[in-house]
Amino acid sequence: AKEMGCVLEVHWEADDACMAEFDEIFDRDPNGGKVVVHNDLPYFAEYDVLIATPKTAAKIARMHPGKRWKMESNLSRNTSLAPSSQFIQFLKAGKYAVLYLNDRVVDGVRGEVYKEFFRFKKEVKKAVDVFVAENGLSRKVVGVHLRGTDAAKVANVTMVVKDALKRFPNSDFFVCSDAEDLERSFLAAIPPPRSRRRNKHAYTTPLNPSLPYRIANPDGTRNASNIHRTKQAVIDALIDLLILTTVNLPNPRLKGTVISSFIDTARYLQDFGI
Repeated sequence: AKEMGCVLEVHWEADDACMAEFDEIFDRDPNGGKVVVHNDLPYFAEYDVLIATPKTAAKIARMHPGKRWKMESNLSRNTSLAPSSQFIQFLKAGKYAVLYLNDRVVDGVRGEVYKEFFRFKKEVKKAVDVFVAENGLSRKVVGVHLRGTDAAKVANVTMVVKDALKRFPNSDFFVCSDAEDLERSFLAAIPPPRSRRRNKHAYTTPLNPSLPYRIANPDGTRNASNIHRTKQAVIDALIDLLILTTVNLPNPRLKGTVISSFIDTARYLQDFGI
């Protein structure tokens, strides 16, 4: 958008995985730039250049088969936000395109994106600051994230506690999870005040209570999601994530924890001083 002198328009579509709207999480446009947010996907058909995830790009292409679409993935490999000079020329030539950022972009790109666009709501930041101050959190406190719900393998609390006590015998802990029972299990093993958690208003729940969080597809393809996150659950999770940026995040991760983009995002935000 900067290179082309364009307005940045964002497609944000609340769904069961994230029922919060853009403006309920972010303060947009803090520096006077032009950012427009829409949740109507067909609206973007009138544009020549689109920035979208591969899934959304494919959806748009199916909706408008008469247009010519070009998939450009240079930004997922580059070490800066600037697209290739060839692609800039392609855009300037007025041809139609779908430009997407891979969700596994390199750290340098992700850091620039966070610094440029991520301005969390003042109310969210205040909730973080209050909790950190009231609980005396710092880098001397160890952050523990226990992934549950839709994880292919849920965190093993017994293993996590054992490794945490072995590696950090004199430390306090902050624990958070998308599953309340995992938090309570950790606090039962390492009771307050040594361990603390934030009492959230809402957690992730199954969309269909009679089914598991991950529903196996008979054909062996990726499991279907049975996730429901209310607006409040999303905001509570975001506050937890930002609290994690204020504490010590073990590297390598604690035994018994599972790979999670949640803790990875907390590391990125911490590393880039967000």
